[in-house]
Amino acid sequence: MTADIKTSAIWYTNLFERESDYSPIDILHESDFSDGGDLQLVEDKERTGKSSITLLVTDIQKIKKTLDEKKISIGEITEGEIAKLITIFDPEKNRITFAENNQGR
Repeated sequence: MTADIKTSAIWYTNLFERESDYSPIDILHESDFSDGGDLQLVEDKERTGKSSITLLVTDIQKIKKTLDEKKISIGEITEGEIAKLITIFDPEKNRITFAENNQGR
């Protein structure tokens, strides 16, 4: 959720290196990912900063390198029994977690 859809759309375009696929109404941007999954970015001032998404990735080190290049603060990679994780926050404090499954899924 975002308080300013235009500003957030720019930030997410930079993060994913692509613009959203659809904007059917002024307060909504949708992105379809070729490997599966969709992301909806919605302007909702009352719920700003309370969203969380997890994106499954195949190479967490590549994600770390990309985020470092974009100067997006990540902290350390967290490694558990099931997955390696990187968690970031967008400018409005929505949580975005990248997860590389250690079990070959």
